Amino acid sequence: MHASKTCSQSYYEDAVAWMLEHAGLRISQIPPRDALTYGGILGVSTIIGVLPPDLTGSSARPSVQKRERWHMLDQFGFVLEETQPTKFVPCPGRLGFFDVSKYVS
Repeated sequence: MHASKTCSQSYYEDAVAWMLEHAGLRISQIPPRDALTYGGILGVSTIIGVLPPDLTGSSARPSVQKRERWHMLDQFGFVLEETQPTKFVPCPGRLGFFDVSKYVS
């Protein structure tokens, strides 16, 4: 898993609002923007499924399993398993999946 190089204040605020409304977090569980780590690899995970976007326009949030609480309904989502943090490794990012083998052993 890769953390982007930057996060604007407005994007951070939108993400916090979403986590409070949909993911069931409390504000005390969310780190401040300046405490986050940016621009590198910070974990590994296994993708075991893909959640398609809900393009019906329905405002009703369906019941989802706990591990799927992060799924933003208008986006594709990945169901992850065996997620583990790693030592942070600086690494330039890209959109989509990309090879990180030259940055990690």
